[in-house]
Amino acid sequence: MKFIITLFVLLHGWVHIWYLLLAGNIVKYTPDMGWTGHSCLLSGWMGESTLRPLAALLYLIAAILFTATGIGYYSGKSWFINSMIISTIFSSLLIITVFDGKFELLVQKGLVGLIINIALLAWALIGKSV
Repeated sequence: MKFIITLFVLLHGWVHIWYLLLAGNIVKYTPDMGWTGHSCLLSGWMGESTLRPLAALLYLIAAILFTATGIGYYSGKSWFINSMIISTIFSSLLIITVFDGKFELLVQKGLVGLIINIALLAWALIGKSV
């Protein structure tokens, strides 16, 4: 079971790479892919030429955080709980911050990731209190 949970956390983290590819214009964007490069919170005062590289960097950080968390969990490190809390909150805030404000294609825009983050955060908080 430990291996399966580790794999789940790692894969959840590595999904952030997809958004890094979109934000970095590394893959050609089509409307059904998810993030458009627009943020209802940031686009008003930050141009796309600044927002995209910033989002790419932040998605990379999220992927690294979840990778460290997965490795820490598998290795039995006590810090994995704090790492999980940081990873899930960071990722959730990132998803909310870059949300384009349009309620179409919510799954592609990170809704499932947000739900997974909430579940992992609850698991970490329950584990921390036990």
